[in-house]
Amino acid sequence: MILASSIVSRIESALDAEGFSQYEFDEDFKPAINYAQDWITQLYSRVLGEKKFSEENLRELSYVRVWKTSIYGRIDFDAPDMGGELWSILAVYPECEVVGSENPPLIPLSSLSYPTDYTYLSSYYSALKSTVEKVNENRKNPFTKGNEKITGELKSYSYTSFMDYNSIVKEIEVQPSTGARQTVAVCYLLKPTDITASTDYVLFPQSMMAIIVDKALNFISWKQGDRTNLDGVTDKDVQALITLTT
Repeated sequence: MILASSIVSRIESALDAEGFSQYEFDEDFKPAINYAQDWITQLYSRVLGEKKFSEENLRELSYVRVWKTSIYGRIDFDAPDMGGELWSILAVYPECEVVGSENPPLIPLSSLSYPTDYTYLSSYYSALKSTVEKVNENRKNPFTKGNEKITGELKSYSYTSFMDYNSIVKEIEVQPSTGARQTVAVCYLLKPTDITASTDYVLFPQSMMAIIVDKALNFISWKQGDRTNLDGVTDKDVQALITLTT
């Protein structure tokens, strides 16, 4: 984690603005840092898709929670249940071993899944992400994960990304279906929240300090109208991030 005031100090030093009131936290530094954080989130999203990052570097945003599946073997995600807005799913663990008590202990057998108070311990299965194009073909293919041909200890699982199946919520689906009310653990990332005060933390590793400061300065320069453009994510940026975080 990086304390917002530490970022502000470096920005002030770069602007040669220490001890002056030309720049204010609410008007200048806060939106600049939040812009930088949004930009880095986009940058990380590119790297997440390529699986070229170390989970350790996003430990402050990483969670593992246990759900009970819906009657269709699906899982929906609600921000209050997760503690924030979902950024990315890192892993899905069907048939997981858990400890603790379920809360609520009894719930009507509706179509939706729900989170539990269980603590994840382990699982022998890790579902492979499948495309909506291939998932149905793979059901009959014994050489692919998520097929319905191989059962017992040698069976495997896959899952598909969010889809709206019933115009209520978006869900992921586990294949082959786990059935209703089965425990599935999901490892996921939450999107970092905007800072609101200088005492807040930016939930990225300390190694990202320089690039956060650089992008915040870029935002301030653009805001001042010196014809500096706000940068998009480039391949060069992606490579720089991989170098910093792997």
